[in-house]
Amino acid sequence: MKNINSNKFFFLISSNQIKFAALDENNKTFFEKKIFSNNEFLEGNFSLLKKFLDQSVISFEKKFKSPIEDVSLIIDLNKFVTINVSTAQNSNYVSNENENSSINFINIKDDVVKHMNGYDLIHMIIKKYIVNGKEYFSIPKQNLDINTFIELQFIFLKNDIYKDLRKIFSKYEITINKILDYKYVDYYHAKKSGDLFDITDKLINGYNENEILFTKKVSKNLGFFEKFFNLFN
Repeated sequence: MKNINSNKFFFLISSNQIKFAALDENNKTFFEKKIFSNNEFLEGNFSLLKKFLDQSVISFEKKFKSPIEDVSLIIDLNKFVTINVSTAQNSNYVSNENENSSINFINIKDDVVKHMNGYDLIHMIIKKYIVNGKEYFSIPKQNLDINTFIELQFIFLKNDIYKDLRKIFSKYEITINKILDYKYVDYYHAKKSGDLFDITDKLINGYNENEILFTKKVSKNLGFFEKFFNLFN
């Protein structure tokens, strides 16, 4: 029998299908169920999701005799709002202390979020670094002691949608662990052969070093900040 405690669960919700997948401790899909849809309206998809949950959750829990406690959702619907922001970091302004470094990014995030009433932040991504007129799409390796411009991308989802999804899954005593924008996930899925849900799990756990993860996994965030602010040593 599978080690249920180490399994991870995912739902893909799109206008043409809803898919449920369970991954084992090796990130291999061992259970999958899907239903097709041709409904472009969110309400219709949510109605279908409720019916699908009755089938997929009950089917899984009956087969493996274990509850599904939390899931991650990949949403492929045109309901996301993307905002791009440019900011400058200066070696004289930014402290090299990890705690202060993380606070700096939190402040940037908070400044953007406060102007997005009614929306939840889904992704915060560093799109590129501009150093001395040159563009870098990952952290430059050389030590630098000059201004660095950073282009950030914020992806938001209307919080009414998040609220409705939480309500739907709470009926089955399931918590939503993470929501991801399908376009963001698919970009990495297209670049790397493999399972969509495997890539999704990797992204949740820091596969994209340019995504800033404000989660309970503090050590991962500190690793990112420590890496970034070594630029100014």
